[in-house]
Amino acid sequence: MASHLLSLLWTTTSFVGIVWAANNDGVYSCKDPKFLHANDFSFSRLRFPTPTTSMRRKRVLTTVFDRELPGLNTLGISMLLFDFAVGDFVAPHVHFRGTEIFMVLRGSILVSFNISAPIHRQYTKVIRAGDVFVIPKGLYHSQKNVGNIDSTVIAAFNCQNPDGVPSRR
Repeated sequence: MASHLLSLLWTTTSFVGIVWAANNDGVYSCKDPKFLHANDFSFSRLRFPTPTTSMRRKRVLTTVFDRELPGLNTLGISMLLFDFAVGDFVAPHVHFRGTEIFMVLRGSILVSFNISAPIHRQYTKVIRAGDVFVIPKGLYHSQKNVGNIDSTVIAAFNCQNPDGVPSRR
């Protein structure tokens, strides 16, 4: 079954760019398709959210970027899981590489993003479990747990590694 899936991937995409290792310049090379395994396309850490009370930080971030899931290399997608303690927040930051879409799985999150040109405007909304919100590529944004329980958010990006850049405000 696995070999059939891998041959299907090979024939439908011409090449699956799987991370083998980063060289000294941080550039990824691709794994030879004959050495691919199902584990190159699988990631299990999201099923075990970390309780925020067991950490020194109030927020726990579990990324599923190309470094953690090699099968994402060259596919242009990634995701992450945020576990927020009550009152915790993600400071303003921007993703220049991709748009972010996220869904609240538990709790209530205040989300905010800014548009600077041609008009200066801030958009804010409290989203709750089951709600989805999108933040366009290149816009500064932040999130805060405004509920009375820990919140969990799953986010996806249309790039393999969004690398958030903090605001300089």
